[in-house]
Amino acid sequence: MNDEELSKLLNFLTEKTSRERSSRTKPDRDAMALAHVDMGNHVEPVPRKGFTRWPNWSAAFDAYCKTSRLAFRVRTFKTVQEYNWMHDVNLDEERFYNSFVNYRCIPSVFQKSRGGGKQHVGPNYTGCRARFDLKGAGISAAREASRHRLVVMNEFHLHNHPSGLHFGVKDFPRTALLRIQ
Repeated sequence: MNDEELSKLLNFLTEKTSRERSSRTKPDRDAMALAHVDMGNHVEPVPRKGFTRWPNWSAAFDAYCKTSRLAFRVRTFKTVQEYNWMHDVNLDEERFYNSFVNYRCIPSVFQKSRGGGKQHVGPNYTGCRARFDLKGAGISAAREASRHRLVVMNEFHLHNHPSGLHFGVKDFPRTALLRIQ
């Protein structure tokens, strides 16, 4: 089975912002977000296909992260067993691995320090709201049998920090010749 291009209705290209939540760490997160200087970094959207297998999605996602120089972490996920139980279907666990995964940009996730030693760097939290969901869904055209695919939806891809579109100190070649005048 090959991955397939989805119809425009199933591409879910409209951006969705996440809702504001309250938690114990909200005051800390708000203070760090205020200290951060936002920059509008609108990157390309995550690849849109109907992925037939988890390894196909994983390879496309890894290539996307490498070219855009962004990093995401899994915030929430649901297993295929949960999906099978809720929808009374029998999806293959090896093929789909997870039925739902919520990805968040790493600088959007705040985690308190777990160590007790001295830290020489602050947290990487910037309050970035970039996120997207990967969902296993039954899709079908008119008068066709439903086929299950992994589909990207609910994406917000405006980052408030630099990515591969910007150059930093580590991007300069180390073997450059210096011209002294």
